[in-house]
Amino acid sequence: MADSLHVFAIDPGPRKSGVVWWDGSGIREHATLSLPGLRERLEFFAYEAPLHGAAYVVIERIACYGMAVGEDVLETCVITGHLLEHCMALEIPTWRIPRRDVKMHVCGTMRAKDSNIMQALVDRFADTEQHGRLGKGTKKNPGFFFGFKSDEWAAFALAVTAYDLKPWHDKTNNKENT
Repeated sequence: MADSLHVFAIDPGPRKSGVVWWDGSGIREHATLSLPGLRERLEFFAYEAPLHGAAYVVIERIACYGMAVGEDVLETCVITGHLLEHCMALEIPTWRIPRRDVKMHVCGTMRAKDSNIMQALVDRFADTEQHGRLGKGTKKNPGFFFGFKSDEWAAFALAVTAYDLKPWHDKTNNKENT
């Protein structure tokens, strides 16, 4: 297990952020956290993940699509800045990937909506016959996505994209390494 890759993905939000710790074969952790809780989990990840292999943080990058933005988007930018600063202090390699890259990787189209992304993830990872339409299952018989909440789906899609594409291996990419 020493050569495994660990990705801690964050779908930042103005008040709470969805997070997923993915190692390529299983979800080690998923949660929806406020900034103090997220900082605590990043500290744990920075300590624990390198013991098992390479460790990277990926944060969804806010992108402009030509529309006016509101206070929530601006606050999410501030939260992202706090997270980047904290990752730098913890010396965790951190990447930002825009949602459009996630849509293209997971669904193959920029027109994908959250429900399309969710379904593509379920199709790839879940046993829907045993655990239901969304692969969540029950407390007695948990499925792959047991306990997932909305922002955690976006974080998992981000984790899968980063894990599969490994942007840190491409020295010529135009993603920001911050």
